[in-house]
Amino acid sequence: MSALPLPSGTPENDIRHIKLMALYIKSAGPANGPTPALTFHIENTEGGIPGYELKPGERPEDVIAKFVAGSVPFTRNPTPLDFPISKKCYIVLKLEGDFWEFDARDGVTTKEDLGGQYYRLIPHSQGGRIAAVSFCARTPFPDRPAEDDRVRHSINLHINFLDRDASGNVRRLPVIIDPDVENRGG
Repeated sequence: MSALPLPSGTPENDIRHIKLMALYIKSAGPANGPTPALTFHIENTEGGIPGYELKPGERPEDVIAKFVAGSVPFTRNPTPLDFPISKKCYIVLKLEGDFWEFDARDGVTTKEDLGGQYYRLIPHSQGGRIAAVSFCARTPFPDRPAEDDRVRHSINLHINFLDRDASGNVRRLPVIIDPDVENRGG
C-alpha cells in the first residue's frame, strides 16, 4: 500500500473555510461471537452544513486549537467515513477518546501523488497524545462529473490504538483507516 506524505507549504492566504470533523468508534454489539464489531464514524461540526467560515479577524489556528481542546460544539450527526469538501479549506480531524492517537510521523498520507492537492500536515497534541491533525486542501476540479475518478482521492489516516498496562506503560497498535475525499471544488 502506498503512503506518500503530505507536502509542506504555506497555506494560501484566501482560505476562509474550515472543515472540523471528529472521528469516533461505536460498538455494534456481538458479531457472530463474543467480540463486538466496531464501526467508525465522522461527526461534522456543522450539522450538515459544508463547513465553518472564518469571521473577519479570526485566525484558523485559533479555531483549530479551540476545536481540539473541545470548546467548539458539534452536533452528533454521524456520517460515512468518506467525506466531501466543497471549497479550498483547512481539514481538521480529531479523534474522540483517549485510547487512540494519530501517528507522530505520518498522521495522514495519500495513496498516490496528488500534486500538492493536500498539504501542510500539522499534528495537534492534547493530554500527551496526538489527538488531532489539520491540513490544507485545494479544490481544482469544479467541473468534473461525479463518476470522474479524479475527484475521489484516497487518503490514509495512520492511527495508533493505545494499550496501557497496570504499570502505565503504553503499547501502540498501528492501524490504517482508509477514507476517501470527494474533492469537486465549488
